[in-house]
Amino acid sequence: MSPIFEKKMDNSILEKIQKVDYIFSDSRYVLPNSAFIAFKGENFDGHDFIRSAYEKGARLFFISNKKKWPNNIKAPYICLPQEKLKKLYFELCHLIYRTKEIFKKIKIIGITGTNGKTTTAFSLQRILSFKYKVGLIGTEVYKLGNFEKKAFRTTPSLDYLLFLFKKAYEENLDYVVMEVSSHALQQKRVYKVPFYLSIFTNLSQDHLDYHKNMENYFKAKTKIFFQTLKYGLINPYDKYSLIIKNLSSIYPCKILSLPLKKKEKILDLGKEKLYLNTNLVGDYNLENVAFASYAAYLLGMDKDRIKREIQNIYVPGRLEKIRENIFIDYAHTPDGLERVCKALKSAFSDKNLIVIFGAGGNRDKKKRPLMLKSVLPYASKIILTMDNPRFEDDIEILLDILEGVKSLPKEEKKKIYDILKEKGFYKFSEKIILIRYREDAIKYALRKFNTHNNIFLFAGKGNENYIEIKGEKRPFSEKKEILKWV
Repeated sequence: MSPIFEKKMDNSILEKIQKVDYIFSDSRYVLPNSAFIAFKGENFDGHDFIRSAYEKGARLFFISNKKKWPNNIKAPYICLPQEKLKKLYFELCHLIYRTKEIFKKIKIIGITGTNGKTTTAFSLQRILSFKYKVGLIGTEVYKLGNFEKKAFRTTPSLDYLLFLFKKAYEENLDYVVMEVSSHALQQKRVYKVPFYLSIFTNLSQDHLDYHKNMENYFKAKTKIFFQTLKYGLINPYDKYSLIIKNLSSIYPCKILSLPLKKKEKILDLGKEKLYLNTNLVGDYNLENVAFASYAAYLLGMDKDRIKREIQNIYVPGRLEKIRENIFIDYAHTPDGLERVCKALKSAFSDKNLIVIFGAGGNRDKKKRPLMLKSVLPYASKIILTMDNPRFEDDIEILLDILEGVKSLPKEEKKKIYDILKEKGFYKFSEKIILIRYREDAIKYALRKFNTHNNIFLFAGKGNENYIEIKGEKRPFSEKKEILKWV
């Protein structure tokens, strides 16, 4: 028992803790015989969902406000000040899920970085699955044997993450490959998760609304190596990886630089060479596949089997081909957009590139003009449009992106704003068009420019099945919208 538990806690409560099978902090996921912990957050108060959790089967509660305990619910609860409850939470999750047994049986592979996490995770899961039973936790899906759920967050809260590990244990998996976000590392969502092997793909500007500066962002990402037992893989083509290499002695794991020779498309394994012949397009995808291949090699996979498995990798929404000249991608950072544009221009050098993208609301505003700057050298036409404005004004977001061309005076901004609000369409220049609503942008682009001379990149949404406006996730599929007009 952790010393964080109150000494005054009587044996009957301890017995109840040991009898529950799960713990959740979100009432939507509560299962029979769960514990429910009610936190008061910025937008929601968990105490308001105690009744809902009880009706779904929660039988033990951890709260911080007795006054909000619902009438007519007879169930044991432990009431502690909010700060103590938060401290208790991390140990409590591991206690209830009995993680010592889980981690004895399952090896966890963690992948972090600004770009490439999903492709690397899908690729590694595919390679390892030839020999082992492998689960996947990430931006697209939580898949653990027969348990499968559409992902609602790249790295879920600790209680739900350990629930997923419990599922992996019950499914007799050997490995779980998971994406680890910087938010998750900073917020202790992977608290005491022992990564057998971890991968740092790269680092470029993103999430500065949360981390404030690149130094904090970098520090958050590198926390993963302090929880890594065996190997930490870094990218020799990424400047931040060089910093990690110079600090390698402070980490408990062995830091290894990816032995990738890009020009030859090989992994130099000393006495052996692994040729990276993959269907995935682009220089950056070569890095992703190389990371997956090297990790698999270190985990005991035969190099000839790795070579075969990487020849046909499918990653939903990551430079996914919808038609011969139409691609969708999740790229939503300046570096990510540049990598994808560069890859398409390299693969289709005789074609014009049409790029359709926007920027998410309530996220790093500084990156918006940089996103446009990263696309300008590659695109013949650019259509700026909506992408999850959340609680921000979607037109203001488009005006922020436009600052990547020039600083707009207030009068011009107001003029563009008013026209977009009234008509939903504004031609800024021969190269740049603003179309407020994404479905209209897709229709316009494909009707106006869909000839054999052009290739299309619809960026930012990838495989998402919604568009988020004012807190509401409205059904929206980029893929389905595109297929209406081709």
